[in-house]
Amino acid sequence: MMNQEKPTSCCCVLDASTYVGFWILKRLLSRGYSVHAAIRKNGESMTEEKIRDMQATEEGLTVYDVDVLDYQSILVSLNNCSAVFCCLDNPQGYDEKEVDLEVRGAINVVEACARTETIEKIVFSSSLTAAIWRDNIGTQKDVDE
Repeated sequence: MMNQEKPTSCCCVLDASTYVGFWILKRLLSRGYSVHAAIRKNGESMTEEKIRDMQATEEGLTVYDVDVLDYQSILVSLNNCSAVFCCLDNPQGYDEKEVDLEVRGAINVVEACARTETIEKIVFSSSLTAAIWRDNIGTQKDVDE
């Protein structure tokens, strides 16, 4: 049996407080990765509090407060990371303002990644709504891939 070495890579999970983001964060930590958990500035959800508490017990976890409309805060959270998991999501639903916020945030993430020398991969697990927004989205059939 081969010895499994601890990964040397650092990954950023942005927004780590979303459902998908939180489970990606947990899985990366369980596999030995260092993780930059980027969560909303001034976020007060139970998941955000849990992630802040985890920082005290998880050796490889660093928490960053990020505003997806603040390019500089994204750039700081990506420092020395080789990959970013972009998990922008709004569990309360979407109106045009929320869709615009998510799309502009995703653009800022891509632009910040382009400015780093270490990011090799970007994985988007954002909502499908950002890609196929329509006014009558509630009448569309579910997409199952």
